[in-house]
Amino acid sequence: MMKPLGLKFRLDELSHAARPFEGTLSAAALKADIAGLLGGLGYYAETDAILEGEAYRSANREVVLSGHFALSVGFQCARCLTRRALRVEEEKRYVLIRRAPQPEGEEEIVLSEALLNEPDEYDFDGEHVDLEGLFREEIILALPMNPTCEDVGEPPCQTRRAEADPLEEIDPRWAPLLEMKKKLSPS
Repeated sequence: MMKPLGLKFRLDELSHAARPFEGTLSAAALKADIAGLLGGLGYYAETDAILEGEAYRSANREVVLSGHFALSVGFQCARCLTRRALRVEEEKRYVLIRRAPQPEGEEEIVLSEALLNEPDEYDFDGEHVDLEGLFREEIILALPMNPTCEDVGEPPCQTRRAEADPLEEIDPRWAPLLEMKKKLSPS
């Protein structure tokens, strides 16, 4: 059995038969990518991202791969600021197309309605395949924009507050005012 490919490999290491790949993106490497996504609150990677899947070379020298990533990220709820952890997992399919050389200063933009339901297409230099950047982008896109307690299966923030004892939530410095309110309010 062949050794699985890493996240960076040469095109000539692939054949028309599927070959497994595997690798990790360290939590430290992801830190810079995800830290500023929520402004001052930020995401932080709690675990390394585990990446695995299969890749093969098509007859047109395209790289076709299906991959899976999983990691755990921490965040503060956008509503109640409670620290939470979110498990992020996705299964993705890609077609990597050999990048056509472009004259300097020009970019080719191609849009096609037919590709909307197809695997995502990315390009590579023609000889070397680097999956790290591809998976970093997918991890960022998989994170909720405004994560809340509900994203991790907890009850909504307002429900938890309503169920809590109101006296537990009052700052002790306000207790004298609460007592005054009780004396002034008719029963």
